Amino acid sequence: MILNEPDGAGITTVAQKSDDRTTWPLSPCVMICTLDDDDRCLGCGRTLEQISDWALMSKEQQWAVIDELADWTPDD
Repeated sequence: MILNEPDGAGITTVAQKSDDRTTWPLSPCVMICTLDDDDRCLGCGRTLEQISDWALMSKEQQWAVIDELADWTPDD
């Protein structure tokens, strides 16, 4: 996992690089648990639903969230 420094808006970006999708991904949580007006975490970028369902998701579902977060920016 690569943790980038927060930008001027206080957003921390997280990138997880792995070609081995046979393993479970690390949680993208960076312990900055603050939701924006769209119920998206300003720390990791996940939606409230993704956060609450993370432990119940399959490995494939978790990787899909990781892939989605790679393209997410706070302005989305």
